[in-house]
Amino acid sequence: MEVKMTNQEKIKCEHFGTCSQECSGNIFYRKNESGNAQLFYECGDVVTRFADDWPYAWPVDSELGAHYGHPEGIALTISDARGLGIKEEYE
Repeated sequence: MEVKMTNQEKIKCEHFGTCSQECSGNIFYRKNESGNAQLFYECGDVVTRFADDWPYAWPVDSELGAHYGHPEGIALTISDARGLGIKEEYE
């Protein structure tokens, strides 16, 4: 399963970050310094919250689920990211 933004959100992801580029909504992860999956949009902006129609996930070291705002970005365990169908960058 590939995780994408809803049709309404596909045009630009600027409401999630500072992106001014067209963005198809595909996301990927990069391993961060803690060995977890830091989520990014294809334009390079960090994912700060999941859209309401995305699957539920619990970010690492957070008291809030991924559907709530995380200004610093969302990091999941590698296992959780892969379980959601999110691929590592360059994979």
